[in-house]
Amino acid sequence: MGRVRLFEKIVGEYPRIASRQENGGAVFQAIAFGYVVAQYPHLDVIADKVRTGSARQRRFGDVDGYMGLDLELSVEVKDLEITTANLGRQLGSFVEALEGLETIATAFVRAITDDACADLEGRGIRVLTQDQLLREVAGWDWHKQNRAVLGLLHQLAHVEQTTHGVQRLLSFIAQHDDQYDALAYSTPDADEATGVSPQPEGGWAAPRQEAPGSPLPAQQPEPE
Repeated sequence: MGRVRLFEKIVGEYPRIASRQENGGAVFQAIAFGYVVAQYPHLDVIADKVRTGSARQRRFGDVDGYMGLDLELSVEVKDLEITTANLGRQLGSFVEALEGLETIATAFVRAITDDACADLEGRGIRVLTQDQLLREVAGWDWHKQNRAVLGLLHQLAHVEQTTHGVQRLLSFIAQHDDQYDALAYSTPDADEATGVSPQPEGGWAAPRQEAPGSPLPAQQPEPE
């Protein structure tokens, strides 16, 4: 039996919650980041913490992909249903910022009504819903899905810097693939219900020694 293709499991089944330890929208934005790095491996991908505000960071979308100096891809992430009633408030600034640019502009949304989708596509914005994403990634092999999972973990650990979010996701992963390399970062004293635990000693760059080939970089010795 082949290995579990975890990315589609995470997209379709993983609970996305907002709590004191995790900002609302953080997981969906991390999913978008993972999707982009797997689907567009030739681009340099930039993202920030959820709710940071793209304009304040001199970016266009929540996730931007560059080839050198050229903006090739820009993705705005919304973990909600987009309708004509909230379209302008949720995506108006993104649409205006990308107008006239030769960039693949994508609205990465949980769901969207037909009329709102037609409005966006009429302005040159590609729409990708959760259901469409699931159908697309179902055709990915294990390695491509794994690249997306590693990107997702990177976003949560190193960009969002949410220890709770990483541990909660690792707990979910362990239920489906208890041999997954990144479980080297799962702390044994995490609460079973919430995944809450302290950040691993030494930070995310210090995996347990018995797990070679960990997807995150090994801790480097300090220069003398």
